Amino acid sequence: MRIVPLGRYGRIRLWVGECPDALYPSDGVMTRKVDAGSESPKLTTVGIEVMKPTGGRAEYGLLGLEWTHDGAGSELQLNVPWTRFDGLLWSSPPVEPVHEPHVGLPREYASAVLETLEGAARTRLMAGVLTVRAAVHTPEGSSQNFMRWLALACVGLMMDGEWDDAALSAFFTGVFRP
Repeated sequence: MRIVPLGRYGRIRLWVGECPDALYPSDGVMTRKVDAGSESPKLTTVGIEVMKPTGGRAEYGLLGLEWTHDGAGSELQLNVPWTRFDGLLWSSPPVEPVHEPHVGLPREYASAVLETLEGAARTRLMAGVLTVRAAVHTPEGSSQNFMRWLALACVGLMMDGEWDDAALSAFFTGVFRP
């Protein structure tokens, strides 16, 4: 795990090759099958936690993805487990102090993540299963749009692989527009 700055005050915590300790029991799973591409991801498991200050408050979220290969298929299956909004409080300390981090992905955020994963991975990522394995949100700092950005960043990191801090900072600045 490593921490990368995001702009002047924001922080990003990355897990490469492992999932953050924010696994959650789901109330349901949104699933979609799309045409697979031919690219193998450089990383099969990633996690990204972002805290981005915006004036008097901060946007916040955490998402962890895992991809498993299916050599026989021609489809990519996307699995996004969802939870109630008021899930369990996350016991691990977040990258920066935030108000009431809850483990899980509320249904409205899960639909935004699924839509983004479909657009980012369709016809690019080779056949297999791409699953959200970890998620954390806050009542005041998370949103559908922010979770979309996290999903886009996770797929980008999976496909492009590990970068040095300067390249990561430039990539995330582009995705999260601080």
